[in-house]
Amino acid sequence: MQNVTQGWLVLQLTNSPLWLGLLGLSFAVPMIILPFVEAWWSTASTESVSFYVTQTGQMLLAFILAALTWLGWINVAYILAASFIGSALLAFDNPARQALVPDLVPSEHLFNAIALNAATYNGAALLGPAIAGVLLGLLGLVPCSSSTASAISQFLSP
Repeated sequence: MQNVTQGWLVLQLTNSPLWLGLLGLSFAVPMIILPFVEAWWSTASTESVSFYVTQTGQMLLAFILAALTWLGWINVAYILAASFIGSALLAFDNPARQALVPDLVPSEHLFNAIALNAATYNGAALLGPAIAGVLLGLLGLVPCSSSTASAISQFLSP
């Protein structure tokens, strides 16, 4: 959902396909390069450390983007930076999450757990943008700009 609203916001700010392409590039580059670094990182740390770092970082990015959007201080550079950093965090989060499944599930249910994990990830990738489009039309940009933005806007609105 956040990717859809970031694209919508970039389009509203710039009305430029070039900036939309750069937004996509800012997300793609870390996802292509950083899994190689993550392989080293995962041997040097535990999955729980990776989760704390990545999930906290993603939460802080969501709060920052929502606050900047709500205050009207958002610009394309902030969105590109947040996209790049969020993608870098995701590049570390995904392999750690997948490596955790065998530790949580008995071996006789491992294949089902892996399939369920993949289904939920792909389901979110399929349904998230559709839900974002509906919410964007109904609620506007700020509540949809991040997963935590609606909480911020509800807290700050009179």
